[in-house]
Amino acid sequence: AFKAGRDSFILTNLRILIIDVQGFSGKRIQYKSIPYSSVRAFSVESAGTFDRDSELKIHTRNHWDLSTIGQDFKSGKADILAISNCLSHHVMSSYDGTSGLGVDRPYDASPTDGGVSVSGFLDWLGGDGRQVSSDVVNKRLHEETPMLMADETVDLAFKAGRDMFVNTSKRLLFIDVQGFMGKKVEYQS
Repeated sequence: AFKAGRDSFILTNLRILIIDVQGFSGKRIQYKSIPYSSVRAFSVESAGTFDRDSELKIHTRNHWDLSTIGQDFKSGKADILAISNCLSHHVMSSYDGTSGLGVDRPYDASPTDGGVSVSGFLDWLGGDGRQVSSDVVNKRLHEETPMLMADETVDLAFKAGRDMFVNTSKRLLFIDVQGFMGKKVEYQS
């Protein structure tokens, strides 16, 4: 649960609950309940150098005012990876975790060093992505930045510049590295 001013944002075991206190006196309160089954996609964005807030966006199947829900978190006040893992658990845990490709990673690329080079910059500039090792990305997304669920594996991974597109056994994950220093990262599921 998170509190911002008089409003609250709560992740329960069955739904997302938003409590919006309205008006000067706060006597009017709006309760919004979004079941996890209506969540289509979500993204978490870490705090950057100049933008000190982390951000959560949830896209739902609702076609009225709740089609996109956003919540900002002050830097250091919320564990954005834990929030992402909580949403992953509630939204995707019903999937069995088997590969969506039907075979065991048939298109895996050889490992790359992931270093910065002139050709890497030109690839990014020209929109040329390259496939990277799914094993290396799987290890990074489980250990270094724990974004993946325990039974989730990387099937395919592609990199273009600093950004990455990852096809896992449960979702498509786009990793958007932002800013000059690359400290701000958005993970879109």
